[in-house]
Amino acid sequence: MLGRIVHALRRRIALKLTLTLVGFVAVSMMLAGLYLSRGLERVAVESIEARLGTGARVLEDEARAGLRAGGEARSLQTFAERAARRTNSRVTLIAPDGRVLADSERRPADVAEMENHAARPEVRAALNGSVGRDVRRSGTLGTPLIYVAVNRSAASCWRGARSPSSWRSASGSSWQEG
Repeated sequence: MLGRIVHALRRRIALKLTLTLVGFVAVSMMLAGLYLSRGLERVAVESIEARLGTGARVLEDEARAGLRAGGEARSLQTFAERAARRTNSRVTLIAPDGRVLADSERRPADVAEMENHAARPEVRAALNGSVGRDVRRSGTLGTPLIYVAVNRSAASCWRGARSPSSWRSASGSSWQEG
């Protein structure tokens, strides 16, 4: 009788210890997953920002040539669309006063109606001489985007953006600008 009681107590203790261990492992895995996911997201955002900045530097000479050629809306729009195709991205050229000069995701007729970008954090920083960065919802597309803006000449600012759906492929070769 005493042996049965001891055996039952041991089973209860073993069950409680097992459930405690399983619970501890589950909570630890959830916390590690959350921590790693945020860390990986931060690395992905930094990688995308670096790629957007590189894209701006690569396209700088062509953008300057377009601006020197008179900066006609048609030539700037053609440049933005061509650059977007080359980089699989969205490209926006912005004047020092914040007016959008060209945007690869908008028709030329719609570009003039776009809101002024001078107050946007990444554009403000770029126009002040540094690389501007921001993560927010696009007013034009209605989706969250990672923005990077670079002042590439006295006449304009180049801005790139990438959607969060591409964060998971940040280590791949495809990127978007806007």
